[in-house]
Amino acid sequence: MWIVFFWWYLDWGGACQSFGGSTESRSRYSPENYILRHFVGTFILLSSGIGHLLINYCFQLCFPLNTQNFIDLCCVSNISVFILDESLHGYYIHGCSPAGKADINLDEILVALEEEGNGKVKGRGLIEKDNDNLQTYELYMSYKMRNVYDGIYGVQTESMILQAETTEKMRNQSR
Repeated sequence: MWIVFFWWYLDWGGACQSFGGSTESRSRYSPENYILRHFVGTFILLSSGIGHLLINYCFQLCFPLNTQNFIDLCCVSNISVFILDESLHGYYIHGCSPAGKADINLDEILVALEEEGNGKVKGRGLIEKDNDNLQTYELYMSYKMRNVYDGIYGVQTESMILQAETTEKMRNQSR
């Protein structure tokens, strides 16, 4: 939208001719200055892109998305989440609490978040020495890894089912 506005509506693209001046004095037959056209076009593209990033950043600060709220909740509660949206693709949320544990009261959480804001605690990323504080990661796994994951998940599911069956049998026997 901004590129069209500056290039065609304000006619910055037409101002890239060798003989400058007002719009009336320019002839449509005057030669075009390709170097000036390149730099004006680059300036419009870069300023539009940077403007879009700044506006997007301001909107994310003022109106956070539900996904960001969920990531913050996972962080405060010290829970990591592994989500598969396809068979070999997924996401990992590294929920690392600034206090290092999740079983604290509200006052301790506020103190921990304040210390994190002042930079007195370790980062939230996977590696403590990284300053990027990445908390979400996109994962691509191999077919072999998916088979191992399914095997572990299958064993865990079977043990949960067996445990539920034994507790049900014990309840029925005690009656």
